[in-house]
Amino acid sequence: MSGALRLWTGRDHLFGDGFSAADVCAYPFLKYAIARNHADVEAFHLVLEEHTRLEPGHLRLRGWLERVNRRL
Repeated sequence: MSGALRLWTGRDHLFGDGFSAADVCAYPFLKYAIARNHADVEAFHLVLEEHTRLEPGHLRLRGWLERVNRRL
């Protein structure tokens, strides 16, 4: 199992069950994997969207993104 997959094994957030600064810091970069406001044409955001696309098997990552998105 890759290191990234282990991050979400048996927990809801990056460092355990509790929402933390780690989630807040990672989310702004990873959120482009699920959605980008199409009015946002910032070059860096377009690059993030292009390189962070989720594959169908990335269910834990998608779940984490959705949980953090609801909080922010």
